[in-house]
Amino acid sequence: MDENKLIEEIERLNADYIEIMNSPEYTCGYKLIELKKRGVWEGIKSLLRRNKFSAIKQNFVNRNLPADIELKLAKFGSIKSKVVVYTCITNGYDKLVSPYIKPDNIDYVQYTDVYCENDVWMCKYIPQEVVKKYNGGMVNRYIKFHPYELFENDYDYAIYVDGNITIISDLSVMTELVNNKVGLAFHKHCTRNCLFDEIEACKILNKGNYSKLKKQSEEYKKEGFPSSYGMIEGNLIVYDLKKDLAKKLTNQLWEELVTSDSGRDQIAWPYVFWKNSIAVNDVATLGDNIYLNPKLRVKSHV
Repeated sequence: MDENKLIEEIERLNADYIEIMNSPEYTCGYKLIELKKRGVWEGIKSLLRRNKFSAIKQNFVNRNLPADIELKLAKFGSIKSKVVVYTCITNGYDKLVSPYIKPDNIDYVQYTDVYCENDVWMCKYIPQEVVKKYNGGMVNRYIKFHPYELFENDYDYAIYVDGNITIISDLSVMTELVNNKVGLAFHKHCTRNCLFDEIEACKILNKGNYSKLKKQSEEYKKEGFPSSYGMIEGNLIVYDLKKDLAKKLTNQLWEELVTSDSGRDQIAWPYVFWKNSIAVNDVATLGDNIYLNPKLRVKSHV
């Protein structure tokens, strides 16, 4: 069996696993177990949250990329490009899992505040000047949005992944999907396409600071930012480290995060794209649903 055929079979197996994990039978059983663990009152509160959540516009996409494109991408990436896959975990929030595959052209780097041994991930301490300047959540986001400072001189591409993502296949292939003009690539949000709907979802899910998110969105409205401009997932980002525009956009994103102090980069990205006349579809090129991407497994934080 050649190497690319091996990748194809690994991704096919993972796709089968994802299908099972998203089946009605599994999700129903999982919810019952969670209700049993949490108790009756927690179960009632969970149901109330779901009822509120159902009022927000949602349109779940039941595939990531068309099957023919996913099959075409089931291969090892080009060795011509040097790629770093990196993450940041603070306070033991996630348990890092070793990637299933270690291609020759990829280095895996974990930034952390607590040293840990790993056969694949290179462990690096978060710079002390960052730790002293920002709180825990912003420390993580500093690493997430400063790949140019961290890796620009040593790599062609940087791929950020959240700590709850297990890497199943060769992620360097994703660099083929990066918009050549912009130099950034994301997955499209799998259920919503409106920043203002997302803020209401954040309120229900207790993500970010709602009052600051509301203020942030009102300021965007005053500038003319439209509804339904599009949304991206922020848990995996591909950066072309040679593109000046990508660096400019990422710096603008960081300024928005610091200024708003709302704690949700997912809200600021559409605004940054809009300010620079970039459509979300131009950068949401990795697929329509990261949770169904056969190259990954994404564990819920909830």
